[in-house]
Parts: sequence; C-alpha cells; structure tokens
Amino acid sequence: KKGSGIVKVTLAAVVSNATAGDGVKAQIAYGTGSAPAAGATATGTTVGQASTFTSAAASAAGTIPLTAVITGLTPGTTYWIDLQVAAVTGGTASVGPVYGYIEEA
Repeated sequence: KKGSGIVKVTLAAVVSNATAGDGVKAQIAYGTGSAPAAGATATGTTVGQASTFTSAAASAAGTIPLTAVITGLTPGTTYWIDLQVAAVTGGTASVGPVYGYIEEA
C-alpha cells in the first residue's frame, strides 16, 4: 500500500518513577518540521490511547506497550514520531530503552 498515508506505530517503552506508588503516563505523538528534543515540552498530535505504569517501589521499572494507527499523512512529507512521557502526579518519570516498529498500513 505504498503511498497510502496510513502508518501503524507500535512501541514498547521501559519506564519508571523515582517515587514509590507514583507512575508514568506515555503516549505516541507525531508531527512535521523539527522533532522535539528529549525532555522538551510535549508537542505534536497525540494518537492512540495513553498508557500508565505505576511503580510499586521507588524506581521500579515496567513496560508500557503502545500502538496507534495514524491516518491522513501526505506521501512524500517527512514526519517525526515521538514518545511523550510524564509523571502521573509527581516524582521523576524516566524512560529506558524504547523498542519500536512502524509500518505502512
């Protein structure tokens, strides 16, 4: 389906929060132009559902799986894909390895 303007994004992110009992919220976003730098203010269009992981102990890590289908893309245009990560209520959210797969749908 080359040039369909539709892609499926699948990510698995290892996340943690430095505060026990707090969590991490993650969501996929995309856009055009310059991609956001790590730690920058969240930008772009969010897609799919946000997922949350709650740390049972300080800095305990868990994996958040995310999948989204992005439609309406313009063939020939360069897009960036981002993983937006934030603490749920407090503490410091961290993201470790992120594994991803993007395919044209």
